[in-house]
Amino acid sequence: MSRTASLSVACLVLVAALNGATASKEFRRTAPLAANGRVELRSERGTARILPWDRHEVEVVATIQARPETLDPEESVRRTQIRFDATSDSILIQTDFGERLSDRGWFGHDAVPLVHYEIKVPRSVDLTVNDNRSEIEIGDLLGRVRLHTDRSAVHITSFNGALDVDADRGSIRIDRLLLASQGEFRTDRTDVELGVSSTHGMTLDLDLDRVSPEVDSGLLSGLISENHRHVTYRGSIGRGGPTLRYNADRGSLRLHRV
Repeated sequence: MSRTASLSVACLVLVAALNGATASKEFRRTAPLAANGRVELRSERGTARILPWDRHEVEVVATIQARPETLDPEESVRRTQIRFDATSDSILIQTDFGERLSDRGWFGHDAVPLVHYEIKVPRSVDLTVNDNRSEIEIGDLLGRVRLHTDRSAVHITSFNGALDVDADRGSIRIDRLLLASQGEFRTDRTDVELGVSSTHGMTLDLDLDRVSPEVDSGLLSGLISENHRHVTYRGSIGRGGPTLRYNADRGSLRLHRV
């Protein structure tokens, strides 16, 4: 058995066999990590709360819960594993549904369970999230964040660092965005809302197809250019600063002052 599989088997604890038609189990793991170490979450169908703390370690609690329409709730939960691979400077957390196509729910619904993560990370973490159809909540982080999402809803309380976003459908909201270095968005049919500070400043490079941005009055130093359904803007917020490059096709963009 591999090291990763052994960790998963050792850390999975059954907390409830059946609750009506619902089965669940819980995974817990804590591992040391350098202050600016790398954490990657590969998740699908569920929720994740990723919060900072002032410790040089990562704590993961994951609850795997069968969905009501699942034909065999116990089997659905049993075959789902949390893969946890840790070194001193890198941690990978991954949802593994096993043979997910062998069991189908009622009316052809996918029978994979929901996985709910609670993850604590060092505040200056280098974080990557690869997600499909989950609700993601991220606290006040520094460092670097990479988001690769498909039909996910992401909410970040505050971020100050380097940001890279690749999103297909879904939504992204950042209450307070301060760039310490270059940021980049590539979105398709995604609704995005960003809170930006004119006192902190950044350079903004917009290239939008079929997106009409909504911007607080006086926030941008120049005019947005629109040609047919193509919108561009090259200018600054406040005194300028690190560049945020934003490329979008459809969806929406809201920029508001914080």
